[in-house]
This record gives sequence, structure tokens and C-alpha cells, in this order.
Amino acid sequence: MAKDSPGSPFTLEDIKRDYDALRRDFKKRDRLFDLYENLYFLEHYTDNPEEEEGEHQVTLPIYTNHINMALSMVTQKPPLINIIYDDTSKADAKRKGQTEKFLYAARYMNNTIAGRNFFYDQTFNLFLFGWGVTRTLWDPDIDERNKETDDEDERELPLIWQSINPKHIYCRPGGPRGGWRTVMFALNRPVTEIESEMGVKVKFPLVRDNRGRFARKPEDPTEVLFIDYWTWWGRDIYHAIIAGEEFIKHPTKMPEYTFIPYTIAFCIPTPLGPYPERWGLSFLFALRDSTEDLERAMSRLLRVIGMYGDPTMVTESEQPGNIDIDKRIGSVIDIKTGEKVYYLHSQGSPPDLLRAIEFFRGQVQESGFPSVSLGMGVAGASGYATNLLQEGGRVKIEVPVQNLQLAWQADNEKMLRLFYTFSRDEKLVMSGPFKTGKYERISIKGSDVKGLWHNEVVIEPKFVLDERRDMDIGVTGVREGFWSKRYAQEKYGHIEDPELEAERMRDEAVENDPRIREAAVTRRLIREGMLDPEQDMTQQGGNGSGAKRPPGRPEELDVGLRGPIPRDEYTDMLPQEAEMPMEMRMPLEPREA
Repeated sequence: MAKDSPGSPFTLEDIKRDYDALRRDFKKRDRLFDLYENLYFLEHYTDNPEEEEGEHQVTLPIYTNHINMALSMVTQKPPLINIIYDDTSKADAKRKGQTEKFLYAARYMNNTIAGRNFFYDQTFNLFLFGWGVTRTLWDPDIDERNKETDDEDERELPLIWQSINPKHIYCRPGGPRGGWRTVMFALNRPVTEIESEMGVKVKFPLVRDNRGRFARKPEDPTEVLFIDYWTWWGRDIYHAIIAGEEFIKHPTKMPEYTFIPYTIAFCIPTPLGPYPERWGLSFLFALRDSTEDLERAMSRLLRVIGMYGDPTMVTESEQPGNIDIDKRIGSVIDIKTGEKVYYLHSQGSPPDLLRAIEFFRGQVQESGFPSVSLGMGVAGASGYATNLLQEGGRVKIEVPVQNLQLAWQADNEKMLRLFYTFSRDEKLVMSGPFKTGKYERISIKGSDVKGLWHNEVVIEPKFVLDERRDMDIGVTGVREGFWSKRYAQEKYGHIEDPELEAERMRDEAVENDPRIREAAVTRRLIREGMLDPEQDMTQQGGNGSGAKRPPGRPEELDVGLRGPIPRDEYTDMLPQEAEMPMEMRMPLEPREA
């Protein structure tokens, strides 16, 4: 075992005792995580075999469908990131835009390198387990390689942002400002994997073989316990890494970190009491009992159907031995003297399982998404009731979405502070899709993001028919004068850049104006030598509109009358706004009273 470094506030034994204590405290939570995982993968009967021969246990995909539905609604549209900063000056506005692009690019590049969508993984864990965990770090090895080159294009991104499986997270509250005091990422990992990733040799006690040489014992494990340990000690953060029975990284003070890199978001948070299994409830928490009752009722219904379709047959005979009976449909039974054949049936009425099934199905809808949220109609329900059902489904994901937004805001601040701390003067070239979905390439250094820590993240879940409903609301509001076109575009049309869209609409209006198009055609023909300027005959007072086509010019030369017109062809010909048709004017924001 490696010795502890001088001045360490805790030893290897201290960390392992802390780990053992947390494992005991999180024992029920770990069992719940295993249960939720089995429910999602429809394996909740794996350890519960059929009680009786011939009785089928129904497995309904309710758990899987609800998780997938919540995932598709929340992750269908990427989160929007806004830096909260006074951007009145042009330089500040540019710096704010560059910082937002940096955050988009950092996540995109981490997803690309890992080949996974960490936003999807984080949201999946949040809904399934009730815990969504991410890790934000600065890789010192990549940082060292970057400092060895002056070529910006050759530098890698040292900023790491990952989604972590919450099954391997153990934490203790009581840190500064209500945060976590200790977080450890602990799991069994292959020895070869640890040695390859960390660039170290995991040591085991050595013994002599039959030739007198020192070697590992044959019973040495192929997997060892790996612990990534972060904790507050006074006003400082310490970090240690353990593999097996030794430190890979001794407890080290991390002055560059003002936070623990792990961010934990809960699906349905509850007070941080003594029971970790209650800190964050899964989306399946309320569904579990109702779905189990529904599955049990369905299983009993199938059993009743089987009993009525193939009831138990009783035979009586005065002679010893069994009566040979053919039970196939339509077969003829030959009854001899002294023999009797009849079916065994219940003396009472059969149970009304259909009503029980409808009751449990209603409980499932109350605990999860109603059928209308899944795109299915509701028989006998009015339009108002159907709308209320869908709104009820929307309410169920409001709290998880708010917690996701808070977690992203915390991670954004961690990214920016790490980038500013470790790379103030070294530029990084980054790329990725930004707010408008357009891919761009930026060059940025840490000093560019100084002070821009505060940010806002907006996640907009999308339900079935949401876009059509929002479009109807937006059009009605504009028609009735409740709000401006730009507000309707941004709020109900889901247009990220109303200014750009307004510019496109003006361009289309100009292109469709016959006067502008005819003038553009005439100008192009004159520039290409197909028309003499002195012979340009006009019908509207010589202003160039309504130009006649030159004699004998082929139809295919009329390129200006088809397709979009380049802006430089008509910009200087645009009339003043007061002279423009109403549909071509800039939409105005409502004036304040």
C-alpha cells in the first residue's frame, strides 16, 4: 500500500471507512435503482418465477413507455443558453455572444468525442433513477499538451463535461451554501482499464513463484475498487483517487476549484433527510404500485379466460382405471354404463375483472401520463376534458425540467470558471451548433469570459400537437392585436432569431413586388450588354419599372423574373418605409402605455 503524502488531512483508511459508511447508508437507494432498471427493461419478473404451472404473468410496457415519452418531450429540442450580462455596447454584446457559443461548443465537442449525447443520458438517468449526475473537470494532461504547441488548430479541448451513472455516486450533504460536503464516484473497474487510463501500475502484494521470482499472486483480482473522492476540508477542496489498496492520486488541495465537479439534479426532490433513497424520487415512483396491480389483474383475467376455455374435466367410473377422453372440439365421447363425465366449475359468479382493470388503468394515468399525452384519444371525453388531461401530463414534468435547467446553469458556471482559471491567455478553436442550429467556428481564450458566470438555461418540452396549438394562439393574438408579430414568432412560433426572420420576410416581400423585379431585370440586362440604356423604354415615367423586353430576346434570358434576386440588385431601389406596402413594412413592437 502506498504511503499517504505528507500533510494530508486524511489517510487511505479514512476514505475507505467513509466509503463503507456511505454504502451502508445508500443500501436501500441502490436496491431501488436496481428495481427501476429492471422495470424499464421489463425484467421485473426475472427473480419472481410463475407461481403456478400454466399461469402467465403479464408484463406491460408502461414503465418503458413513460420514460421514453418523457425523454422524447424534454430532449427533442436542445436547451437554450443565455448569458446574463449588460450588452449595451457592441464589444460587450460580442463577448456575450462568444461566451454563449463557447458553452454550446464545449458540450457539442464532448458529445462528439464520447460518441454519446450526454444531455440525453443525464435526462434518462433523471427520469429513471430520480438522479441526474454530471461531472465538469479540466484535464491537466491535455492542457500540458496544448501548451507545447503554438498552433491554435492543434490544441484539444481540456474541458470535460460528462453524464455519470448515478448508481456509482455516493454523497454527503453539509457543504458550503447548502451544497455537498463529500461526493465519491465508486465502482469496480478492470485493472487493465485503470492502468491504461491513469498511466500507472496498480500494485498488489508480491510473492515468490516456484523459481524464486516475485510475481502477482494467482488469485489477484482482475477488477478492483476505484474511488474518485472529492470533499471539502475547511475552506479548501481536496481530491484523491484510489484503486484497490493504494492511492493513485494522494489527497491534494485543489485551489483552482471553488466547487465539487459533480452536479446532482433530482427528478422529484425532497428534503435531504437521513434516508438517501428519498432525496430524489424517480418518475416511476408513483407508477410502480398501480402498474403492478394492473399487471396482476391482467394475469388473473388471462387465467380466468384459460379456465373457461379449457375447464377442468372430472370423470367417474365404477370400474377401476381412468377413462380415455378426447377433449378436442367436436370430438364424440363414448360413455359406458356406470361412467360419468362433467366439467368442474365455480358455483358463484365470475369476478368482474374488467372493472378492476379499468380502475387500475385510471390509477396509472393519474400517476403518469394520460393517454392523450401519448397521442391517443379519450373515448367519451369532451374537448375541454381532453385539454385538461394533456395539461395534467405537462405539469408532471415541470419540476424535473426546472431541476435540469438549474443543473445546466451550475455546470455552465463551472465550465466558464475553469476555462478562465486554466486558460486565460491560450486560445482554443472550437465549433458546434449554436442557437439557430447553424454550425460555426470560434477562437476564444479564457480572459474573454471573465465575469460572465451568470446564465440562464431554457428547456422547452414539446407535447403532441404543441406546435399546432401554439401556432393557432400566435396567429389569433396577432390578428386581435394582443401582441406583435415578433413576440408571436419567438413565443409561439418557436423562432430563435425573430430579427433574422423579419429580415427574410422583408426580402421575400421585395422579391414578390413586380416593380422591383422588373427594375432588377432591366438593370441586369443593361449590365450584361443585352439592352442599351438609351433604348430603355418605360411606362411609369422613366423610373425603370415595367421595362419592355428587348426585341428577339430568348425567353431563357429572363433570369431575373424567376428565383430569388440577389440583395445588391435591389437594395438602392427600395422605397422609403412610408411608401412601402403594409405587408413589407417592419413589424412594430406595441408601445408602452
